[in-house]
Amino acid sequence: MYDKEFNIASKAIKYVGKHILKKNAVSKTEKGNFDYFTDKDIESETYLINKIKQHFPSDNFLTEENNSNNQLLDRTWVIDPIDGTHNFMNNLPIFCVQLAFFAKGEAQFSIIYLPRQNEFYYAKKGQGAYLNKQLLKINPNLDEKSILVNADFLKPKDLMQLNFDIMLKIRENCVSFRDIGSYGCECAYLACGYYGVFFLVNYIIKPWDSMPGELLCKEAGAISKFEVYKDINYHVIAINEKLCDKMEKIIKECIDKKIHK
Repeated sequence: MYDKEFNIASKAIKYVGKHILKKNAVSKTEKGNFDYFTDKDIESETYLINKIKQHFPSDNFLTEENNSNNQLLDRTWVIDPIDGTHNFMNNLPIFCVQLAFFAKGEAQFSIIYLPRQNEFYYAKKGQGAYLNKQLLKINPNLDEKSILVNADFLKPKDLMQLNFDIMLKIRENCVSFRDIGSYGCECAYLACGYYGVFFLVNYIIKPWDSMPGELLCKEAGAISKFEVYKDINYHVIAINEKLCDKMEKIIKECIDKKIHK
């Protein structure tokens, strides 16, 4: 199912990566505290929407830049035109174009394309996760103390402190921490087995950030938990259920500590 949608999206997203994002940004605009978009974000999103609309004019779009207030309806295209904009702005080649197609109450497929590495990740519900047509399968039995943990830090002071508290709790149970600055790339790398755990805490987590990578990781065999606990959203993806449950417990304990300070 949805082969036509997937093929059209694949061609469009590769065009964006190879042509629009081949050049650096000309302009950047601050849309919030420490939050920017560039002319390439807009150009990328506009191209993807227009290309998809040529074939599916009645479909809905939920996208970061121009359609962020739309609802998640049946047949919704969820698009992040540049995930890792801060990296892109600073010529750090760790960023991606990503999208998910939402229908019948869940993501049916997702694509994450890292143009500078020419890495094309995709997942189809019930059909596995792939990197450049090679099947991805996570090893759930890695030694817990040898894994890397990816912590997606955010700039607000209280959330950064919450992340530090979480890291202090788990510092003796992993090799090291990373934050590479792109939700989609972080999920792609976990699906490859580079990380054992990914976590993010925020007051709100947007579908265009989380949905493409979550499907990719789940189809690769990872465990994903997306919850709201005491008004704070958290997303945990881990290579096995034991690690995921442990991470959830630590996050909740640290949120409780933050609230009771």
